[in-house]
Amino acid sequence: MENIKKWAIVLLLVNMAVVIYYGQSIKKELRAVKDEQTSNYHNLSNQIITQGNNISSSMEYFIRENNNLIADYKHRIVNTDLTSKSGDIEYELVIKESSSNSKIIGEFKELDSNNSYRAEFEHTEGLTYRSKTTLALDKNYEVHIYEQMNDGATKKLNTSEIYLLLYNEVYADRIQGLGSGTVTSDDRITYEHSFKFTGDIIEGANIDKVILQVIDSQQNIFNEYDITNQVSTKTIHNAELEDKYKVALASGQLEYEMTFDKYVAQYGSELEEKGHPYILYNAEKSFTKDELNEDWEMIRDGRYYFTLKVIFEDGIEVQL
Repeated sequence: MENIKKWAIVLLLVNMAVVIYYGQSIKKELRAVKDEQTSNYHNLSNQIITQGNNISSSMEYFIRENNNLIADYKHRIVNTDLTSKSGDIEYELVIKESSSNSKIIGEFKELDSNNSYRAEFEHTEGLTYRSKTTLALDKNYEVHIYEQMNDGATKKLNTSEIYLLLYNEVYADRIQGLGSGTVTSDDRITYEHSFKFTGDIIEGANIDKVILQVIDSQQNIFNEYDITNQVSTKTIHNAELEDKYKVALASGQLEYEMTFDKYVAQYGSELEEKGHPYILYNAEKSFTKDELNEDWEMIRDGRYYFTLKVIFEDGIEVQL
């Protein structure tokens, strides 16, 4: 009888263990199913939100463009006075529709400033209008175009943003960095920086100085060096010719007596005719440990670093 009781207890315990085990397993499976459903729900919700945002953005763009009455626009700088950093800007518009006897007015608003300038557009032909106004060349602008009715009421014609980035065009975008690097030895640090500059002639807006700066991570300037006289330049035209010359010389297509100057004289006109409006600048400056004094360790440790500043003939500065 005692044995039967013992076996009954054992079977009961085994049964309880089995029930607990399968119960936990079922709970885990239910939890996994719930987690998967939750994940699927969130993924589906995110997809719906994303699709909704895309549709909303598309609708906004469609509505904005449908209401935008500016079909095309362009500008050109027709005259510059770099002493006053200003230029005459000819601006041309093509609009989709206009009312009879109305005026087309342009407002040129300086970015990061409350200054704005108005100009009236003259009708040239069809739906094309043109204005000429004097603006500062060291500023960027946002352009707003209005139609002014006979009764004085105005209607904005551009629902899309229009920018006139004169500072970028005359200064900042004419310089493009090509790469820089610092080589450090036991007693010397050499910094090199290459950039290209558009060769389009803008009187008074060419590069005058190249300044090497030593700065920290907060952009505090600790020292400056005028390295203008140590900067080498060459046109894209000459750079491409030099590459061709080296390949032709190495492959035996040219006699060794053929110097680079002779090669340029013979083949240079081919590239000149294509037009290459860039000049390559290579700035390099070496310092000995004694020249840098207390700055030596801080530059070696990366607490200071080098950068270039380009100064134009009219004093405008662009940081590279």
